[in-house]
Amino acid sequence: MSLISQKFRVIRKYFRYTQKEFADKASVSQRDISQIENGKKEFIHRNIIRFLLSENINLNWFFDDRLPALPDLDLPETEKNTQLAKTLFADQIRVSSAPVFVEQKLPVAIRGPIRVVSKEKVPTYPGHHQDKGFLSSLIAIMMPGERYRTLLHRAFEMVGDSMDPTIVSHNLVIGCLVKDWPENVKVGYVYIFVTVDDIIIARLNKINTIDLVLAPDNKQYKPFTIEQGKVLEVWKQQALIVDQPISNRNA
Repeated sequence: MSLISQKFRVIRKYFRYTQKEFADKASVSQRDISQIENGKKEFIHRNIIRFLLSENINLNWFFDDRLPALPDLDLPETEKNTQLAKTLFADQIRVSSAPVFVEQKLPVAIRGPIRVVSKEKVPTYPGHHQDKGFLSSLIAIMMPGERYRTLLHRAFEMVGDSMDPTIVSHNLVIGCLVKDWPENVKVGYVYIFVTVDDIIIARLNKINTIDLVLAPDNKQYKPFTIEQGKVLEVWKQQALIVDQPISNRNA
């Protein structure tokens, strides 16, 4: 059983929900809950994440595979319960609207969670992409795996159908910051391009001297160009958080 499976069971039992009750509240099937708790399913449905957020569960603890599922079991019961509550609930450790992931004496490169640029934040992100106050106000998530703690990542919500069927609207595209581009970008890969006035998620088709040719995966759209001089940031797609498993999209 994975650490996330253990933590999921801890959360459910803390609220005294049966698997059926938890499934109903999160708008998923009981089978989904059972498979997560048994370690048979690694995919966490977005509805479950939304429910955990609505209950103010600390997602930084939930997704971090370095943090234990339970406080010290040798503690007296009352103190153990107090520690568990402080661990579970984001509002016990946060100082703003976004969850705060606490690390001590770590380099900036591995400090903090992945900030999420939702569709509501897309219009304002380009003008504030280096504003620490703005970035700290964004929703924060954690992803398991060492690479997400050693390299800077950001999550962007897909808006529109230009990348169907690879990436559909409302999916979260997690990208790793690309330094020294265009030298370090490759044709054929999906990138998030933050320009002076927009955020574009597309596949890189060609690198020209002064512009980039981007190709949507949705064949209803034609390739287009953006000027390199207008690009503020480039993020290479590393992962995707989807509303449902890819195999079930057309079910």
